[in-house]
Amino acid sequence: MPLFVGKSRPNSMVARTDVTLATISEAEVEALLAPRPEWWRHIGTLGILSANLATSIAADMMIRDSSRRCAAALLQLADCRHADQPGAQKISAPLSQEELASISDLSRTSISTILHDFETAGLITLSYRSITLNNPVRLRALVDEV
Repeated sequence: MPLFVGKSRPNSMVARTDVTLATISEAEVEALLAPRPEWWRHIGTLGILSANLATSIAADMMIRDSSRRCAAALLQLADCRHADQPGAQKISAPLSQEELASISDLSRTSISTILHDFETAGLITLSYRSITLNNPVRLRALVDEV
């Protein structure tokens, strides 16, 4: 990641079995890079950023605490899960509570209770098919607490 993106690696994962992240044949890469050899850095950057996002989402979905997992999903959907991303101000996530329940692997009833608690604490504001994150920094702190 430092070579392509200029940032240190924020996540690391250990697989229990062999895992293939992506497979691209050498011929396909050569054909893609033949007209513009300098594109290798951009292709690598996109691959690393996509893999980083996928591993971050997978890690968030393994959070056992329902409230923390819900908050992590909200932050991911609003593109402010990590501190180096935007998110100091209010951000709207256009999704329904039912969609959030599905994404968070929780029941609609559980999501409703969690979101009510978040709203009471001033962390979010619920609207029709939209959830506004009033304080992404506090939500992030909730997710990352140990």
